[in-house]
Amino acid sequence: MSTDTSCWSTAELTSSGCMAPGSSRCCSQEYREKGQTAGPARLDMLLVPEESLRLRKKLVESGAPALKRPPLARLGNESFRGASKRCRREGQGVGVVVTAARAFNKSYAAASSDILGQIMEKVRDLDDKSAGPSVRLVCRAWLDAYDQVVIALAPSSWRPQHLVRRFGALQRLDCRKHFAEVTDEGFQQLSKLGGLTVLNLDGCMRVGDEGIKSLQPLKRLTDLNLSWCERVTDESMVAVGRLTNLRALSLKRCDLLTHTGLKALAPLKSLASLNLCGCKYVDDAALRAVAALTSLHTLILGGCSCITDAGLISLAPLKGLKYLDLGLLELVTDKGIQGLAQNNSQLVQLTFMGCRGVTDVGIQALTPLEHLTSLSIKGLELLTGEGLAELARGPRLRRLIASWCSGLTDEGVRALAEVATLEHLDLSFSAGVGDAGVCHLVQLSQLTSLDLSGCSEVTDSGVMALKDLRGLTSLNMSFCRRVGNEGKRALATMKCIDQSTADHS
Repeated sequence: MSTDTSCWSTAELTSSGCMAPGSSRCCSQEYREKGQTAGPARLDMLLVPEESLRLRKKLVESGAPALKRPPLARLGNESFRGASKRCRREGQGVGVVVTAARAFNKSYAAASSDILGQIMEKVRDLDDKSAGPSVRLVCRAWLDAYDQVVIALAPSSWRPQHLVRRFGALQRLDCRKHFAEVTDEGFQQLSKLGGLTVLNLDGCMRVGDEGIKSLQPLKRLTDLNLSWCERVTDESMVAVGRLTNLRALSLKRCDLLTHTGLKALAPLKSLASLNLCGCKYVDDAALRAVAALTSLHTLILGGCSCITDAGLISLAPLKGLKYLDLGLLELVTDKGIQGLAQNNSQLVQLTFMGCRGVTDVGIQALTPLEHLTSLSIKGLELLTGEGLAELARGPRLRRLIASWCSGLTDEGVRALAEVATLEHLDLSFSAGVGDAGVCHLVQLSQLTSLDLSGCSEVTDSGVMALKDLRGLTSLNMSFCRRVGNEGKRALATMKCIDQSTADHS
């Protein structure tokens, strides 16, 4: 029988062991009280500290088999320090304090680090999101080991030095919770996280140019969110332009940016998504700079109120553009939409909500866009059924938002009923839509979601017609004040109706 104490650590003796599973009482003391010698022991899923040399020797002399290390997955989670204190408090000899934490002594740590790291990676990848926080509570060694494999983190407190020291493998960092604490000074510590690929600074208003400049060593960054970083200026864009692996960049509400800063982004040849929503100084000159980013497939320009038709036409080089948001561009007219449709034929999703200068002519220009599946024309006051009739003969739309279109009537809805591919339709608060238009919608056999809230001309007759839409899973009829008791009873029989969407009060 081997007596090499260097390999002693656990567990598989007999039921009269050194310490009963889950107990803090030292079993060697129990033996002495009974006038017995230390005999065989059973330590289920627990460890014998390497310091217990005296007791080990007694166990070996008594004929106990050599202890072997248990599978790491079976380690216990009782604190060595806590168990020791409890034994002393109860007047007991510490004897064998059994704990997972104490097992990771210096001689074992070096040999087990790779294995433990692999186990922690498995725990990290589990679907159970509570697994990671749980294993961090086992002991200091497990805490350290797990932190070293964490790749995504939204820290509960903002301590940059601690963050860098403990989470060296981080790839995704979300700082939104600490928007008021993140500053340029602390932010500079993040440059040491060389493996970082995703960084979210949404709302971190105290971060300025100096903080952004410190990101330049993070060459692996692919996704950077600087939304609402109001102190960021064109100077920061020079540093961002050196992060040449960026694929997604959000500059939403970075109000100090101009065309000069956007020109500095020209080296970002892999940039696929750019969000400039609400940047009040982004104008036609800025869009000419954006046009140099030929890999773009997503561009968000909502609220950039200085953009005109000329700016949209300058986007012609973006042949791969698929998703474009032009919401609230009040200077844009039919001419800009026509140029866009002609130059950017790969568009899949288009939003020009609130573009009050767009009429039926602009809508008709979208007809050749054969890839277009999602369109938002919310708030186009000059839109009529004539424009929708032409649109119905064009792209195979699956999603259409035509809410708050005061010029939309039943004739326009009848035209929409020809778009057989529609799955989601929003006509809410379009005052000209009534029962006649709703009755035409029963032709849309693929329709799953319909919003008619605020359509004050819809009555019980319109509701009864909707019962034939067997595929509906979502229907909103709130604030349709002319719907009476008969319509309400019909709504009650439709399984797709949520009570909150049938509120007529």
